[in-house]
This record gives sequence, structure tokens and C-alpha cells, in this order.
Amino acid sequence: MGMKLQIVELDRIRIKVDVLRTELLAGLTFSKVAQQTSDGVKKERNRQQARKVYDCVATQLGLVSLTPPDVENMAPLIQRLKSELERMGELFELEGDNKTRPRNP
Repeated sequence: MGMKLQIVELDRIRIKVDVLRTELLAGLTFSKVAQQTSDGVKKERNRQQARKVYDCVATQLGLVSLTPPDVENMAPLIQRLKSELERMGELFELEGDNKTRPRNP
């Protein structure tokens, strides 16, 4: 019975990691749309969505046990999303401080 519970727990973690990766890819899509559109409303809406994804994933990553391959896979995605958000004017706290703050309008 104990082995079965371990397998179920590993599956649960794998699903969470897969969902977070999918969320990051969606956030990168929002960011790309925001950067490429000339429509101000669409730009702002997609920037805000990308930021929500970043904040959510950054919070959730601290709650999930990542394997070294997961870290290798996810770290470049979250760093890329953060960089793209910074290019669009989003502000972040200093490294090591997990708090972020929204862009000043």
C-alpha cells in the first residue's frame, strides 16, 4: 500500500509541474501578443495576463518539489517571461526577495 501511495504522490507532483509549465508557455504567448500588437487595449490586457501568470507560477513553484530536470526545464521559461515583462515596464523586487510589485501605470 505504501508504494502505491508514493506512486500516486509522484503522479500528482508531475501533473502540477506539467500544469505550471503549460501556464508559463501561455504567459509567454500573452507577452508575445502584448509586444507585437499596436492595439493599446490588447497590449495592456495581454501584459496584465502575462504578469498574472508570472506571479502565480512564481508562487506555486515554491510549493512543488522540482527534480533537477524540472528546474532545468522551467528556469529558462520563467526567466524569459520575467525578462519580457521587464521590457514592457514591469517592476520586480531585488533577487532573493520573492515579492513582486505591479508595474506603475
